[in-house]
Amino acid sequence: MSTATKGKLQTKFGEVGYTACGGADYVYIGGDEPVTVFGVAYNAHCRLKRVNGLWEPEGSGAVYLSRRDTYGDGSPAARKAVREAYTAAWTEFVTENPEVLTEAAREQLEREIERLEADMVDTYKKYDQLRAEQMTKTGELEKLVEQISTARFTKVKT
Repeated sequence: MSTATKGKLQTKFGEVGYTACGGADYVYIGGDEPVTVFGVAYNAHCRLKRVNGLWEPEGSGAVYLSRRDTYGDGSPAARKAVREAYTAAWTEFVTENPEVLTEAAREQLEREIERLEADMVDTYKKYDQLRAEQMTKTGELEKLVEQISTARFTKVKT
């Protein structure tokens, strides 16, 4: 994956990493560096998806917070603050840098083309194998027909 779909995103909690994927319809935001929310350090990660042109958290587990000090979960208020901050930062970032989404979509298409080409090679191999089996069976059938004809001809002759 190229560096165009991975990078750094500035949020109100500091700089975090992002990875745009899924044909530019999904983004994973977070990293190894802690973020401080309401005076508490957390490991924070967020998954956003694009729905009708808007970026929204992807499902109920879209925002993950883990306290760095006690390894407990984040409070609902902290989770909401991170969700809103990351969503706003990402929306602003892609508005200013639409090429990131274009690059992510291009990479998704390239992966899909590679997968389709591999599928096509497999399909041709299977076709060649079936064709070879059919030719073998056709050859065996022709021999059988010849044997039957020879047997009938032999019976008629005697």
